[in-house]
Order: sequence, then structure tokens, then C-alpha cells
Amino acid sequence: MDHEDDTATRSLGDDLQFFDEAKPGSLADQRDLIDEDGDDIRQYTGEPVETEDGWVLPVQQNVGPGNEAGQGEYPDRNTAPVQPPVDEPESSPLERDVRGEDVP
Repeated sequence: MDHEDDTATRSLGDDLQFFDEAKPGSLADQRDLIDEDGDDIRQYTGEPVETEDGWVLPVQQNVGPGNEAGQGEYPDRNTAPVQPPVDEPESSPLERDVRGEDVP
């Protein structure tokens, strides 16, 4: 594993808005582990992480345009994200065949 890009040496930049502030130590040392609904927050909250911007607390969030931190689970830093436009879903091979298009 390449540790050249450890989180502590990279700035979160604009993604900092998606993280709660934290301090060194475990999650249990910083807050109650049971939320107001009686659920264990460790189901959706990670342990504190040190970044160039300080300590942050990763928390699961609803994701969508404008509300997404990072580039996916295993992004390739040298390749731009590729995704079909939302209003133009990709056709299936069957749909292309029915329209008489070449199907690989």
C-alpha cells in the first residue's frame, strides 16, 4: 500500500464542509455512542481522522449532486469521472438491438 498520500498530508479542500470537527482520541472519548433514537452512532460514524485541516469525524451522509465528498471508493486520480448524463440513461444491448443498432 502506498502511504505517500496519507490523509494527514492532504487538504480536504471544499470537502471539509462534509465532516464534523473532532479531536485526537477515540469516538467514545468524544461523544455518547448512542444517538437520540437509541441507535449506536458507530453504524454511521467513523473514528476521528487527522487531516492537514485538523481532526475530522467522517459521518455517513445522503449523497447526490452537490452533496458528495471525494471521488468514489477507489478513484483513479488521472482519469476524469465518467458517468452518463442523468437525462440520457445508457441503453441496454437489447434496446439497441430492437432499434437496429449494432450490438457488440
